[in-house]
Amino acid sequence: MKSFQDLGLSPTLTEALAAEGLATPFELQQDIIPLIARNNNLLVESGPGSGTLIAYAAPLLEKIDPGIGSPGAIILTPTRNASSRLAKSVSRLSISTGHSVSALGGNWASPESSDILFGTPHDLLSAINGARLTTQNIGSIVVDGANSLEVTSDLDAAKELLGYIGNTTQKVIFSLPVTDSVKQMVAQYVPKCLEIPGTQKQVASSGDHHHNIHYLVAADRENVLLSLLSQHLSDVSRHLMVFVHTGDRVADVIEFLRVYGFAAGEPGDVESSIWVGTDDEKSYSELSKDQSLATLSLDCPQDTAVMEKRHGGARK
Repeated sequence: MKSFQDLGLSPTLTEALAAEGLATPFELQQDIIPLIARNNNLLVESGPGSGTLIAYAAPLLEKIDPGIGSPGAIILTPTRNASSRLAKSVSRLSISTGHSVSALGGNWASPESSDILFGTPHDLLSAINGARLTTQNIGSIVVDGANSLEVTSDLDAAKELLGYIGNTTQKVIFSLPVTDSVKQMVAQYVPKCLEIPGTQKQVASSGDHHHNIHYLVAADRENVLLSLLSQHLSDVSRHLMVFVHTGDRVADVIEFLRVYGFAAGEPGDVESSIWVGTDDEKSYSELSKDQSLATLSLDCPQDTAVMEKRHGGARK
């Protein structure tokens, strides 16, 4: 199995990742990090929980010269909360590399002069139009959660921003699922784009539930959850398992879904089309009984082992 240093990352950044408990790259990271390092334009079928953040943040920290006074990369996110949360995560790594990382819409100092800048499409456009943010040094633009931008009605702003940046800048789009609207955006604004589908090893080695894996960003995940459930449950006979971390979350999510008219209950409830469970024996028992059961992580898996147990792969 490859290490982060095998992927071309410096010892300094590799040690910073290890200090965060990230010693072994996910399969997605093994595939994506070298491609971003080589300035490829990408459409990646992936979301939070599969290693998306490190997949783009690590090569950007390697490519961008720190301290140039304006962003070398901008990251589009669905909400301000997501921007701040992701920026904080990358900031822990950037301490060792000397980069400044910030987010718009929060309490960050001089975000427009940071080396890597997170923001919603609307906030980034406003900063550019207001002459607070220069684009002259931007070498990469990443859209983290393009499908979620549809839910927050920010996809048009993302298109405007991609068009404004032009075709000489690297563009990397992460989306799960890759919707028709996202495909149209990529076709129009991301030239010579490599399309990276979901993890092929997992699909090949597991049951049908593997074809429907989703990870939701924390800031707006309940709203995104409602949208995804509407897509998955167009067939009223279909069942879906939603994973959360704790028993208290199980009760809260079940109550939330019932308010919106969904038949939700604990794993095994015959009157519910949506089961909400934790990583316990009861949930995995229901998965083993029905290989066509779709799975969705509302709370992201803690590591690859949990991810595989929830969605296939090593699960027995």
